[in-house]
Amino acid sequence: MTKYFVALLVMFFVAWPTFAADPNGYNALYECRAGGPQCNVDVVGYVTASCAQTITTADSAGTINTKLNTGSSPICIENGDYTGKGIFTLTTSGTSGASRVLRYTRSSDNDDDPWNQSSANQAKLKSLDINASYWIIHRLTFPSIDVAFNGIARVDIGDFGFANNIISRVLIEGHTNGFSNLSDGMSIGGDNTTVQNSVVRNSWNFVGAEPMGISCGNGTDVHIVNNEIYDWSAHPIQCGQNNAPTMGGLVVENNDVYLTPAWYTGDGRTRAKSNLAIKSRGTSTNPIRIIHNRVWGSRVFDASLSGIVAGAGASFIINGPIPGGLSYILVQNNIIFDAQEGIEVVNGDDTNISFIGNLLYQIKKYYAGQFWSHAFAPESATASEIYLNSIIEAEVFTISGISGNMDIRCNAIIQSGAPETGPGGSGNIADFNVFYGSTLFTYGGTDTNINKTVTIHSKSKAYSIGDLMVPASLNNYMYRAVAAGITSNSSTTPCTVLGCTFTDGSVTWQAIRGPYTFYRKLLTSPESYTIPYARAHASTPEINACPSNYAARSGIGINNSN
Repeated sequence: MTKYFVALLVMFFVAWPTFAADPNGYNALYECRAGGPQCNVDVVGYVTASCAQTITTADSAGTINTKLNTGSSPICIENGDYTGKGIFTLTTSGTSGASRVLRYTRSSDNDDDPWNQSSANQAKLKSLDINASYWIIHRLTFPSIDVAFNGIARVDIGDFGFANNIISRVLIEGHTNGFSNLSDGMSIGGDNTTVQNSVVRNSWNFVGAEPMGISCGNGTDVHIVNNEIYDWSAHPIQCGQNNAPTMGGLVVENNDVYLTPAWYTGDGRTRAKSNLAIKSRGTSTNPIRIIHNRVWGSRVFDASLSGIVAGAGASFIINGPIPGGLSYILVQNNIIFDAQEGIEVVNGDDTNISFIGNLLYQIKKYYAGQFWSHAFAPESATASEIYLNSIIEAEVFTISGISGNMDIRCNAIIQSGAPETGPGGSGNIADFNVFYGSTLFTYGGTDTNINKTVTIHSKSKAYSIGDLMVPASLNNYMYRAVAAGITSNSSTTPCTVLGCTFTDGSVTWQAIRGPYTFYRKLLTSPESYTIPYARAHASTPEINACPSNYAARSGIGINNSN
């Protein structure tokens, strides 16, 4: 696993330098774009080419169908309301190197996103059924409308051998009135499908229904990239089904997936299940990758609102079948925060899962009716690894349900609770972790952990070299005494640059951990968010504590060649 990581316990994300970065300085690896490292399709070139045909609101449903499936491409669709024209169905395929295009246009078009357009400027469709290959769908709107969908998703990408379709910069609106004909926002089937740079939002389920924001039921190399999916119940994203299909190459990358307080029920529960649910298998040569997402706002699921069996409402859940299980899944560099439950692995006999470089913050008990709250709950996972993660302010339990043959190394646990249970089965190793103001756990290995108390700064108090403190007025920094002494009896203003030092009476303090600030809601309204203590300075005791061979243990996690 070492090829994935270049730094210890520091939440920096490296930009892809060839392309324009997002507000966090990141370029998604799996976005389809000219020169893209994983999908080299020039979407911009396709969607800026001159219109070969144009659909207008004056066209009949039959005329629209003819334009969609005969004649040249790109096919442009003018702004206007087409919801009364029925379902648009694509049956004519493009080819590799010559995709067919259905894209938005209007007079004086300024390339604005559909979620930033006025209602009059949107091109509004009831539903789109893609029974073809090599299509690019661009800048269309699927508004909230109370009509029967009969199980058809707003955007339905058929499987049946269709492949290589790209959905880009679309808006899908759900329903907030419990309407009884709810559907999935987007249903993905077929291989090499990419959904990117789109917004899917605002749908309440009704009793007995489980619509998904984005549902990918099967297919290989399905990529869900750079989207914003929020306030959708039951799951904003679900990939796979209860029969656990093999979906090698599934990628969920750089999405904002969240629930707002509008979806809370007032007692610490919510009307949605887990924000991100994986019910599919990867393969040793083509694992599933859940990478660089921001996931927040999940709570305990209130089953009374839907008539469905209650779920934990985890931010991210790997939910395997019984019997059987899921395998070959990489969960890397995600930020999971503001939730009752962080990452869960439940139900199946799940193996070969890698949790690496994730940042979990404020995982705590929002709903008093449930005693549990865990940052990690890999209850049904074996032959799996948890490396280089940071857990900060996990209020109740940091980790629970360790089954067997698990490797837990080189993680930072800061101002957090205890593990819920002991090591469980055989073959577990928890070693080379750092615990700052947290409850130590260790088993197997050599017990080479760092365990330090963190106190709140006090005036006129003696401190020794190596003591850790945080200011009484919390400022997102943690300090280490580098010169012993007695603190001042008056107020001292600490420095606030990582690695800086300041004098406090006869004590010298150095800022060894500081805040990590990033942007969330990247598409609709980028806003900054700060997590304390997440960045480590080179002087921290743990920075060189992780051995170079920490990931050398064979037979666990995803295949070392990936």
